[in-house]
Amino acid sequence: MKNILIINLRKLGDVFTTGHLITSLKAKYPSAKIHFLVYKESENAAALLADIFQVVAIDRKKMATLGSKKIFNKAFSIETLLDTFSVLPETFDLVINHSNDLVATLLTAYFSENSTDWAGIRFNSKDIVEYSGNWSVAYNDLSSEFANSYFNYVDLIHKIVGIPPSRQRSRLKDSQSHTKAWDGVLNKIRSENLSTSELKFIGISPFSSSDSKDIPLGCLEELFSQIYDDLNLFPILIIAPSAKERMAAEELNKRLGNGLVTVEADFLATTSILQQINFLVTCDSSIKHLADLNKVPLLEINYGVTSFSKQGPSSKNSLILCFNSNQALSQSQDIYASMKFSLDAIPHEHLHLGNGALFRTTCDSLGTKYEHVTGLLKIEQQVRYEMGRAIAFGLCNNVDIPRPHIAFCTGLEEILRTQANSFQFILKSILHLLRELPELETKNKRCETFISELSALFTNLSEDNLFSIPLIIWRTQLSLLSDNLFDNRKLFEKSIFELKNNCLKVDNFLRSIANNLDQQQEADLGRKYLSVL
Repeated sequence: MKNILIINLRKLGDVFTTGHLITSLKAKYPSAKIHFLVYKESENAAALLADIFQVVAIDRKKMATLGSKKIFNKAFSIETLLDTFSVLPETFDLVINHSNDLVATLLTAYFSENSTDWAGIRFNSKDIVEYSGNWSVAYNDLSSEFANSYFNYVDLIHKIVGIPPSRQRSRLKDSQSHTKAWDGVLNKIRSENLSTSELKFIGISPFSSSDSKDIPLGCLEELFSQIYDDLNLFPILIIAPSAKERMAAEELNKRLGNGLVTVEADFLATTSILQQINFLVTCDSSIKHLADLNKVPLLEINYGVTSFSKQGPSSKNSLILCFNSNQALSQSQDIYASMKFSLDAIPHEHLHLGNGALFRTTCDSLGTKYEHVTGLLKIEQQVRYEMGRAIAFGLCNNVDIPRPHIAFCTGLEEILRTQANSFQFILKSILHLLRELPELETKNKRCETFISELSALFTNLSEDNLFSIPLIIWRTQLSLLSDNLFDNRKLFEKSIFELKNNCLKVDNFLRSIANNLDQQQEADLGRKYLSVL
């Protein structure tokens, strides 16, 4: 490949996340020129990704001004956009939509028209969204339908493009002057340290763009005090150059007796800092994504504002510590214990948390996986995650659904019973649709019955219902036929049979779990599932 275009018109963290894909593309196509299309406000962040040939930035504020002010002709706004695109090649070997927003989908249609291949979603000639494949459905519909996702966004975009993640450290631009200055600071701290062991530097980046994602000051005060008591560790507060974070840092410094070491850094300086610390504690922020690209060992503190199953770290053995909110009790103790566990200072059997649930990034044959380590967890939720992950992998790849290891748990009986009942309902609805379809005419009263049956199918969509996965995949196929359903009845009938076959695959998968439970109690449970059917 000679020229690849990646479109990502989302926030800074999402732009940094694209670095994983860029690293993988350069590994597979070393001579390819990667062009990165972003909004103007993300231009500096995108420029940190060293493997990009050029960053092209859309100035949407300027375009909005030209398009909304009466003194300007609206054509000036379009002319500004076309001028931005003038530096890009006329054709691309591959156009990748890394966003799932309206503008990126329109631009993907525009650039892919004369290009060899494309990946993601785009509008077709009838202004209907089309998907490059099932994994694009998983990325744009399945993961956005519910709070949690079976695969994180980094894995999904790689599966959409059809390349394996490189798992290598991404090349990021840094500042030699910052690196040299920071190295001097750390050496001075090392020389003054009383520990006989090698000193480990703990970067703490507790603030984000949202107060609900920030680590509270009271928790930070306790956490820094705990780390200060450990002569082998040295904490460093990392903040962005903003008034909000400066004020918070000043208050924390006062509480800690004015002994706090704080570094205020933009993204370029941050990359230099991340290369020299041993561990990072961070909330869900842009720095988390930079650290993940750098393969810096990290602990993400997640308060449920965003789903770590979608945007969690990809680097193996990274940790995510989850609380219900940033007002939870015992946060500092749980954070400190999780950090020590990651640094091999606490064995797994001695790791005990108060209110948090700790997960670890691992990798198996299906991709990145978030494995529960310890702490509060509804085991039924983890079981559904394992099952759903296998189902999504099988259906999106059009292969047999792989069977994960499912440990027996108290809630497994209810999970299997609920899925069996759901399958019965969906199967009946499918059969009713197939029965009504031959009689369907444009002005026939049967239309009402048909639409009613169609609507009933989608009432089953929920995070707890594993049959939502084949239903959502089918819904995207249906949208491509919706402009003229009556002329497309043959294609519609074919799609219903595909839905039926996918639902049967899921049912057979659940039966295999029920049939292969080892202990007598589990065998009885398997028979209960089969009896429902």
